[in-house]
Amino acid sequence: MTTMRSEQRMNLSAPQRQRLGDLDCQTIDLGSAPRFAVILCHGYGAPGDDLVSLAEAFAALLDGDQPFRLVFPAALLQPAELAAFAGRAWWEINMAALLAATDSDSFSEVHDTVPPGIEKATQQLLNCVTATLAGMGDRPRYALGGFSQGAMLTMNTALSGQLPAPELLLQFSGTLVCETAWRRGLQSGRLAETEVIQSHGRQDQVLPYSSAESLRDLVNGHCKRHDFLPFEGPHTIPLEAVAQVAVSLNRLAKR
Repeated sequence: MTTMRSEQRMNLSAPQRQRLGDLDCQTIDLGSAPRFAVILCHGYGAPGDDLVSLAEAFAALLDGDQPFRLVFPAALLQPAELAAFAGRAWWEINMAALLAATDSDSFSEVHDTVPPGIEKATQQLLNCVTATLAGMGDRPRYALGGFSQGAMLTMNTALSGQLPAPELLLQFSGTLVCETAWRRGLQSGRLAETEVIQSHGRQDQVLPYSSAESLRDLVNGHCKRHDFLPFEGPHTIPLEAVAQVAVSLNRLAKR
């Protein structure tokens, strides 16, 4: 195992800054001839490179010289209250109202709202995915996912019907919004050939666990496979979720 991990780190390229579609991204190749993109979107208030550190974990967990290109887009918005620590947002969020809904157990009222700005952010991500795949030769494949607000964005993007659905959709500590539109997209079969991995902490004080269960129940039965990974913890990405993603990517890459 030690030898394999050493070899994998040697195959881990230095991060490259690229403009892909509308978005500034960092890209890291895990293999010598990447043909499978893994596009991961950060959460609200995080810097654009917040998830780049996951590349080391994937390099240690993926088998051999795998053909993966990791892509980490940065959201375009930088609200004034986030600027001091380089925080970004896919769309504006009233965090005080969001936390109040969580504290008062009324978060379910948010499930069918369409956040202002989500459709614009979705188009930006669609353009980024298109540009990413265009630079990867014939018949590129991809996984799409994100953390928190990034998870909501990637679910909305996957269900938009404007691109072929990803083979793997990752929902780290996301939640249910746009319920009517998402239900319609799911019932039309847009994720019929997509595997979904969803993780959520039972002690999440930002996006409640009960709403993650609502998202799970909405998606389950409308995708090829659904792995729901609850964990004892807060609003974060647990190592066990990263490990499960690696298991799925290893399996998909062999097809």
